[in-house]
Amino acid sequence: MTTIILTETERRQAMRRAILCQCFGVLGQTLFTSNVVLLYLLALGIGEAQTLMYLALPNIMLAVLIAPIAHFSDRARIKGIGNIGILILIVGLLVLGAAGIFAIPAARAISSAVGIIIFGVGMAVFASVWYPLLQPIIPESLRGRFFGLLRVSWQLVALGASASIALLLSFWNNLSVFQLIIVVTAGLTLFRAVFYHSIPELVAPAKERTGLLAAMLRLAGVREYTAFGSYVFLLTLFTAVCPSLFALVEKNALNLSQSTIVTLANAGMIGAIIGFWLGGVAVDRYGTKHVFLTCHFSYGLVLALFVLRGIFPAPALVILLGGLHFLFGMVMSASSIAITSESMALSPGRHNTLALALLVSVLHAGTFLSGFLSSATLKAGFLMKHWLWLGKALCDVDALIAGCAVMIVILVVTLGLVPSIFRKTDLG
Repeated sequence: MTTIILTETERRQAMRRAILCQCFGVLGQTLFTSNVVLLYLLALGIGEAQTLMYLALPNIMLAVLIAPIAHFSDRARIKGIGNIGILILIVGLLVLGAAGIFAIPAARAISSAVGIIIFGVGMAVFASVWYPLLQPIIPESLRGRFFGLLRVSWQLVALGASASIALLLSFWNNLSVFQLIIVVTAGLTLFRAVFYHSIPELVAPAKERTGLLAAMLRLAGVREYTAFGSYVFLLTLFTAVCPSLFALVEKNALNLSQSTIVTLANAGMIGAIIGFWLGGVAVDRYGTKHVFLTCHFSYGLVLALFVLRGIFPAPALVILLGGLHFLFGMVMSASSIAITSESMALSPGRHNTLALALLVSVLHAGTFLSGFLSSATLKAGFLMKHWLWLGKALCDVDALIAGCAVMIVILVVTLGLVPSIFRKTDLG
């Protein structure tokens, strides 16, 4: 590939445009992370297990589609592909919002599933070219801080949007308000295309015509690359679904209001903002090794405390839950900065777009399986709906959270798969 060189002024302008692009672009994803879509699906009459399955659908789209799209992108103009992804995202949101129009439960279920699938396809198309577009723009020495600033910025916007939604739900919590929120979000996502268009495309299409399977086999032969992908998959498998599990416990076991549940999710967003900033600084200053080690053990601690919430005084329950959401968001964000930085450092120069996309694909495959397995477990019904531990009442979803906590601790051995931990690298 032929690379165009930017001046320092042009580089910094491109970085600012990338930040503004994502501030509008992630509003659709925020509906999922702030549990708005979860509450909307439950309001449509869709059951718990089916809701968890639906929430996992965007991730299976990412896991399946991102690699072939990225491989094609190596030979095409990646910005054009990104614009198509934005359009598909908007269509998916509109179809999802239209589900509430139907009175028949089956029609609601089908429409919402189709909308989420289309949204997931749009995410896959856009994600396949996003990191390759940014990689030549961002100097390696600034990657941690840039991605920290990028994610702090869009998380602040997402937090503001989610706080507004929580306030709205406290006054108006019928089905139509969810539809209004989704349609408005679709409209705001149009601004993503405006800023995306202004980001320079520095890499020209490749002339090489290696097949997808041959390229993937070549990447699979890079030991450090494949080892890191394995770690990302296993970590995501036991952490990605946890925010949704928290919300199910809060709604169905603790009987908290919809507004309170969204507010607790907002606490997770505030934690994410701090986590993005701390993670960015820590990666650039100390390397990814220390960030991975800290985050891995912190995940297990937060999940264990959520299950043990009953040992704390009842009046402080909501404060405790808010603190746990905050900590979980902070840990997940710091971990994501380390994953992004290490991914860019490990991706081979040849088939770079595909290499980055495959790591993103692996991450979303873990996220999908996390939701799918949780959904299947709840639907199978072999977990006790109500049980006691240390004299405290818990539910079947608590059992899933406890299982995730145990597995994360057991999977400490997988830290040896992270290149910056098992050997010295230029990352730390």
